[in-house]
Amino acid sequence: MTAELLRLGRDTAQLTYTYTNNVTPGVADPDMHDHDGTARLVILETGAATGRYYNFRGRQGSLTLQR
Repeated sequence: MTAELLRLGRDTAQLTYTYTNNVTPGVADPDMHDHDGTARLVILETGAATGRYYNFRGRQGSLTLQR
C-alpha cells in the first residue's frame, strides 16, 4: 500500500492511495477475488471528500465521504 497527500490550496488537499483487498472465502460475493486498486480523493476544509477509484478487476466508481 502507498499513499500521497498533497495540499491543493489553503483549504483543500488531495489524497491518492493504493490498496490490496484480500477477501474472505464464504463471506464475500462468489465473484469477488483478491485485487489491487487505487483511489484519489479531494478533501475539503469541512472534512468532506469526493473522488474516484478503480481496481485491477476493471471496476471503477465514485466516492463521497462526509465527516
